[in-house]
Amino acid sequence: MIKVLVVDSTAITERLSRETLIPLGCQIITASSTALAVFLARKNFPSLIINGVRDSEEVELPQEIRTDPDLAHIPVVVVADNQGKSMAPNVLASGAAKVLAQPISPERFFEELRPFLIESDDDRPEETPE
Repeated sequence: MIKVLVVDSTAITERLSRETLIPLGCQIITASSTALAVFLARKNFPSLIINGVRDSEEVELPQEIRTDPDLAHIPVVVVADNQGKSMAPNVLASGAAKVLAQPISPERFFEELRPFLIESDDDRPEETPE
């Protein structure tokens, strides 16, 4: 099963993700803050993280994920309200794999996410014996 972590302080990106990805058999895990998202990413090791943001001050999650050696392999797609195109260079520099601007149709949303929707076994790093 493909696990997708959706992080959004509003319900817009979560709703779009549920409507688009659940019918495809994806499991949606939700978080409302960066701290909770990092915790849930470490617990579930999703194939993709979708980060809904309203402004450029809410884009710390891609950098948090990129600097964590256990999570750095997980792509983060940022879905930005209105300012997506102007925010894109800064968000991509912070470690996001892609930036999408709202509004976006479910069809286009899926097409943009398709390369990241790979089924994986648990990508949890191997534990080393002490």
